[in-house]
Amino acid sequence: MDVSTLQEEIPIDALVSIDPRTLPKMKFTTEDFSMGSRPYGPWQFTLDASEKGAELTDLAFDFRGLRLGLDGVMEDAEDEGGESISLKPHFLWLYDGVNHRSELQGLLHADNMADVLSANGLTAVFESSDAVFTVDIQWPGSPAFFAASGLSGELDMEIRDGRFFQDANGKGVLKLISIINLDAPLTDQ
Repeated sequence: MDVSTLQEEIPIDALVSIDPRTLPKMKFTTEDFSMGSRPYGPWQFTLDASEKGAELTDLAFDFRGLRLGLDGVMEDAEDEGGESISLKPHFLWLYDGVNHRSELQGLLHADNMADVLSANGLTAVFESSDAVFTVDIQWPGSPAFFAASGLSGELDMEIRDGRFFQDANGKGVLKLISIINLDAPLTDQ
């Protein structure tokens, strides 16, 4: 393995040198957000800086079929006791002068999960007519440093009219386990 290959494998936090506490208040809207050659779809948010970092409100996006805060997406859910709770999208980019941390809360919505998985370079191991994810997650690093291996928090999912695919090698169950274990690769190899 040469050094250039090794450097490509080490994840780099693209926003590590930015202090979110010093960012100006802004309203951001774009139909096509990209970082380098990686597309992230349409986004909108309002950013307010504070002494703890930056808060993003009025957050809405469609990230390759996974939507947050858009028309037709529920903002209310029920807790374990059946009480209604509001899950307006909320994002915090925290920074203490040394370490970055990101937090996301809200309801993510998707139609066919096979399309979402494929759009993100993953093997489509199941399909659905509708999927809702209640998220309250955190990860070390800036918003750009999102990685499944660093996630903590809670994620509840409800998949409607779903069906798991069984491949010719009988690996369908293993792929299902890979979806639950976010650190496992889902691509065929």
